[in-house]
Amino acid sequence: MDGTMRSLKFVGLAAAVLAVGLFTVQAPVGHAEGPKGPSYVGSKACKTCHMGAAKGAIYEAWEKTDHAQALAKLPGDKQKDPTCLPCHTTGFGKPGGYDPAAATAANLAGVGCESCHGPGSDYKAMNVMKDKAASVAKGLIEPNEKSCQGCHNSTMPKDCWKGGAEAPKFAFAEAVKKIEHHVPKKDAAK
Repeated sequence: MDGTMRSLKFVGLAAAVLAVGLFTVQAPVGHAEGPKGPSYVGSKACKTCHMGAAKGAIYEAWEKTDHAQALAKLPGDKQKDPTCLPCHTTGFGKPGGYDPAAATAANLAGVGCESCHGPGSDYKAMNVMKDKAASVAKGLIEPNEKSCQGCHNSTMPKDCWKGGAEAPKFAFAEAVKKIEHHVPKKDAAK
């Protein structure tokens, strides 16, 4: 057998081994892989670092907003309506997001922190949150007018708004003042 023939047999054998290897490491048909990328952790995970006056009382302020109560304020029949849930829950329809049948449903009901700031599993750690650039690199979103308009837009169904009336025109500059929140800056003199 000459060298060319041996090389071809070797290549054929290697391809067969590789093919078998590829098929044996793949997940079985019907096996669901876990979600890719960051996952939702719920607003209670944010509470630890964003509660209390020294931390801006962000969590306590959020609890009093219409955002926090967005799902509860929907009429009973609409609380399971998939056309309403993307804007009245956190992460509905996304991996790890709100699922009414999941044990995590209560923690993702309403428009929580991650509805605006993105799924928090990758940026929630204190060492990441202390560095804004690192937080953003790990998925923290800084909301803006365009991101708010994902829900606050002219196509919002009438029955989503209070009393079935037309939704008012969304005025970002006014609306953001109602939900503005910041961690207080430490006094540089101390």
